[in-house]
Amino acid sequence: MSSSVVSKETATFFAYVAINQLLSKVNNTPKLSIADIAKAIDYAKYQEKIESPLFVTWNVLSVQKGTGAPIDSELRGCIGNFSNLKLPEYVEEYALISALEDPRFPPIDKYELADIEKNPSQDLQCAVTILHSFEDITDTPLAWTVGEHGIRLGFRYRSRPYSSTFLPEVAKEQGWDRQQTLDALIRKAGVAGHVSFDDTEKIHVVKVERYSGVKGEARLSEFSKISL
Repeated sequence: MSSSVVSKETATFFAYVAINQLLSKVNNTPKLSIADIAKAIDYAKYQEKIESPLFVTWNVLSVQKGTGAPIDSELRGCIGNFSNLKLPEYVEEYALISALEDPRFPPIDKYELADIEKNPSQDLQCAVTILHSFEDITDTPLAWTVGEHGIRLGFRYRSRPYSSTFLPEVAKEQGWDRQQTLDALIRKAGVAGHVSFDDTEKIHVVKVERYSGVKGEARLSEFSKISL
């Protein structure tokens, strides 16, 4: 799989684009143009043609009053696509899919956004991760580095196909080693009970891929300043 390797600056620009799209959708208000967002954050490469897999993640942050320093976070949605997609067009699409259609969470609505904006101890964060450098490590599934690589797993369990992934930061945030991460991927895919990656009588591994990602973040409070 080939994909574009982008800068952190570009991924951050995409995070602003995602927030713009969500606010317009849930509040039924006009969007800023892509050019206006780029100008507001001094991003010059907004007309660059990029095709890459991506994930869009939404978190509600608990922050320190005054400084805005993050204390804790609550995941509110994370969905992406491993196909090479045209960006930023598909950033806008997956911003909404992640915020409104992640089956694990209720949709982010205008009331939640209004509450976050009024609460100095909260903020909404969007992270856009652009994926690249995919490598098949099926034969050596521990050949990856915690905190550096994301992992994508495909397997069969009781004759049914399953798949799941963790972005590069997840294993480190959870305190998992590589084996624990692979076991967690089995659970994330929907297999109940104590079934591990190494349980070859139950799990037939089809493919293990490692990949890298460039992550950019923006907050609702930051976007509000550029949209005034």
